[in-house]
Amino acid sequence: MAVLCLSCGGEQTLMGLDIKDVRSILSNSEPDIFSELKYNPVDALRLVRRYPGGAYFMAQALIEGGDFFTAKDFLEAEIKYGKGYFADLALGEMLEQELKRGNRAAVIRGSAELFRDAPADPLEYSRVYGHRFEALLQNGDADQAQREMMSLVDTYPGIFVGPDLPHGLLYYRARIATEVSTRNHGNTGMYEAVFPYVYVSSAKSGHGEIRGILESSTMPESDKKERLVNLLRGKESIFAGRGSAALGFFEEALSPPTDELFIFQSRRIDEGLFHDIFAAARGSGEYDRGLRLLSALEDARSGAKGWNELDDRSGAKGWNELDARLLELQGIQHIRRRNPQQIPVG
Repeated sequence: MAVLCLSCGGEQTLMGLDIKDVRSILSNSEPDIFSELKYNPVDALRLVRRYPGGAYFMAQALIEGGDFFTAKDFLEAEIKYGKGYFADLALGEMLEQELKRGNRAAVIRGSAELFRDAPADPLEYSRVYGHRFEALLQNGDADQAQREMMSLVDTYPGIFVGPDLPHGLLYYRARIATEVSTRNHGNTGMYEAVFPYVYVSSAKSGHGEIRGILESSTMPESDKKERLVNLLRGKESIFAGRGSAALGFFEEALSPPTDELFIFQSRRIDEGLFHDIFAAARGSGEYDRGLRLLSALEDARSGAKGWNELDDRSGAKGWNELDARLLELQGIQHIRRRNPQQIPVG
């Protein structure tokens, strides 16, 4: 196999290739081609300066080919000398790869800049925050994770109740709060930290961990704890294809509906319990139960505390979504009663 030298050939070549062809090769080549390259670390810097994002894409190809050791040079060059978007992507990739390899200390060091002055923007750095919090938790430092999360929430309170915050940060806020509260035999702020994630999350890995911690917690408001646990059980049941069981858990959790549900759901209109109930009813074929649940939510919304303080357009969108789900279930139910074979269950 021929060995191509990245640093040979002066300024007309890069990675042993004609410099004008590098971008297309990075975009289109199979990762195996990079096993043929012998490079000098200086070439990583040249690639950053020649093509924005070039070192990041080179690192991605090397990682895909199984060579993280070499990829680190390109990621470090992009992080240090690159600009904006690609530098942030490179940092996120570096931390993710280190975390996969169990290098928690490297992740914590590499993400320390997030809190050097004021906490960095959680929308811009959500991936980096996620890796940092995971490393801290795996390292047994939940108290430090809690301090940093509280600082983040205090600095960006509007973002944490708004529609744009990624699920990852909602998840880590909930997980950190449950771990710290349970270990310290306290509950300060646990419910407020957990319910936003529970109301809008979908059935992905991590629920069981949070549910297990909640079930063993000492939250004095047992009705609140049981409500959150049942909502998580319902979501897990949908993911497992048990729509009827999910409806049962939702019926228990929403008797009666809570003010937090109405306020938070209106801000996350494309996800959450409206969709969960619809999915459970559609998956089980129990449209009457789904309609009763959604109708109960619609009936209860007028009495929700603080509802009138919501932005009118946000509230209208949220309840238009509920109305749409009601009409859809009613339509499906009507068709199935006329022709049970027309719409399959699931």
